[in-house]
Amino acid sequence: MKQQQEVHDQLKLDFDDAKETLNDLIRQLPSPDMSNEYRTQLKEVLEKLGHHVVSITYLDVPDSRPGAFAGVLQTIFRSASWKVDLRGDKWNRRDKKGLNMRVDDAYHLPPTQQAVMKALVDVGYPPSFLVGFDVEDRIELIVGAM
Repeated sequence: MKQQQEVHDQLKLDFDDAKETLNDLIRQLPSPDMSNEYRTQLKEVLEKLGHHVVSITYLDVPDSRPGAFAGVLQTIFRSASWKVDLRGDKWNRRDKKGLNMRVDDAYHLPPTQQAVMKALVDVGYPPSFLVGFDVEDRIELIVGAM
């Protein structure tokens, strides 16, 4: 029994060390970012759309990559005089990857959603659609695992 406990304790220590090493490596990865040229390009499109509200939700995980990218988006939208609602969320599932946009119907986007989607595609960040949400013409972005 004592030997089993010792093995269990050693395995737990090894696992904790591996987890810490992995988290350290993840933190060293470059944050998803956008060049100044693309930031300016996206800002110019957003400014032409007028003052709107955007909701940005990001996967709140220890590596903070989704949070870092959500912060970049927040800065760009705010610089274009948009009101930004930014919040982190701990989803039970990590099936949301990259940038997503909630929409009612991916084939019939309202003009503002269309313009934001096209602007994001043009700067190299095409959003995936999360279809079936009653968002009408609101802009709701979700930044998942990156």
